[in-house]
Amino acid sequence: MSKATSQGKSFDPTKYVKAGLDAETVSRLKEVFDVFDYDGSGAISTEELINTITALNMQSQAQQVLAIVSASGHSGDIDFAAFLEIFGFGSENTSETTLATVFEAFDTTGSGAFGAEEF
Repeated sequence: MSKATSQGKSFDPTKYVKAGLDAETVSRLKEVFDVFDYDGSGAISTEELINTITALNMQSQAQQVLAIVSASGHSGDIDFAAFLEIFGFGSENTSETTLATVFEAFDTTGSGAFGAEEF
């Protein structure tokens, strides 16, 4: 599923495919990214990050999410490539710890899974 960006270009998941990260997973991660990038600018601002966390009623996970972003060393707006890197999908050596932390942040029920309702 492609989403047109604010520049009118379609999203091409194959640009981000690498070992351990296929096009389908990239597309799903882009959907998550787009939830945060609600203005469609192609980047997540600090305001969008905070507003989305609040809108999703994820205040209890906010510290984890903000700690991940802070620990990444990125400052300012986060584009999709930076999003992948920050949340452990940007290299071929994806950190299990980073993935577990991200998963826990979104698995608000502690069920071992998360779905649309947690977004």
